[in-house]
Amino acid sequence: MYTLLTYSTLRKGLAVVLLAVFGLLQCASEKRAVDVMYDTFTRDQLKAATFNIRLDYAGDGANNWHKRKEAVVSFLKSEALHIVGMQEVLDNQFQFLKDNLPGYQAIGVGREDGATKGEYSPIFFREDVFAVVDSGTFWLSTTPEEPSVGWDAALERICTYAVLRDERNGREVHFYNTHFDHVGEDARVNSAALIMDSIAAKSVGHWVILSGDFNVEPSTVAYKTIVQTDLQDSYEQATVRLGPVGTFNGFNPDGNYSRRIDYVFSRGFSVELYEANNLSYNDNFLSDHFPVITLLEYMPI
Repeated sequence: MYTLLTYSTLRKGLAVVLLAVFGLLQCASEKRAVDVMYDTFTRDQLKAATFNIRLDYAGDGANNWHKRKEAVVSFLKSEALHIVGMQEVLDNQFQFLKDNLPGYQAIGVGREDGATKGEYSPIFFREDVFAVVDSGTFWLSTTPEEPSVGWDAALERICTYAVLRDERNGREVHFYNTHFDHVGEDARVNSAALIMDSIAAKSVGHWVILSGDFNVEPSTVAYKTIVQTDLQDSYEQATVRLGPVGTFNGFNPDGNYSRRIDYVFSRGFSVELYEANNLSYNDNFLSDHFPVITLLEYMPI
C-alpha cells in the first residue's frame, strides 16, 4: 500500500512533519528543497534519482540552459543525492556539472561518437559513498558495441552503466541509465529488451537500479518488457508518493502533468519515498522534465 499526498494535504501539519523527515518542506503552493545532511541517512538507505535536464538549446529562449544551470546545481546539492542518472546532457553541460558538484564523480560519453559528441546519459554519484568496480556504455541497437542507430529510432541512443561498491556496507550496486528514442516504437521495445538482457548477463545476484527518460507510459509494451522481469517501478512500490503523477512538463506552468515517462526501476530495494519534484524558481521549471527522486533501502537478495 502507498500513501498519496496531494498538495492540499501537504499543507496540513501532519504532512509537513512527514516531509521534514525526508528533508522536504511545502510552503503554500510552492515547494522548496531543504538541505539534507549526508549523516541523516542510514547505511542501508540510498537516495537515487533520474533527471532529464534538457539539452543546451538556443531556441529555448527564457528556458535556455544558461538561465537554469545555477538553479539546477543548487537543487542537486540541496537534495544530497547519493546517485543520479541524467539525460540530454551535452558536453558543456557535463563539464559544468562536474565542475560545480564537488564530491561527485561522473561517468558518461557522448552518444554520437562514444567520446564528447552528442548527448550523454551520465551517472553522477558520491565519491565518498561509492567505489567504481566497472563502467561502460552500450548503444541501443543491433551493434551495441559501437556508435549506431537502432531499429526505427531517429537518433543514436545509449545506456551508460556503473558497477559500484557501496563503501558503507560492502554491497555492489549495478546502476544503468538510459534515454529511449522519442520516435521509434520498435526501437523502444527492443531497447528495453536489450537492457534487460544486459542486466540478466551482468547483474545476477546484485542490487540493480535502472533510471532514465524512457519516452513511454506504463501502458506500453516497452514498459511492460521491463516490469515483467524482477525490476520494480519505484512509483508503484513507494510507501509515500509526492508530487504530480506526470514527469514531463514541457516548461508549461499550467499543465496537468499526467504523462509519466521518467522512471527509477530497482531490484533488491524497498521504496520508502517517491517524488516527482515540481520545484519552480522565478516562475520557471528546472527542466522540461521533473526530476524523479527516490529513497531506497537495501533488502536481502
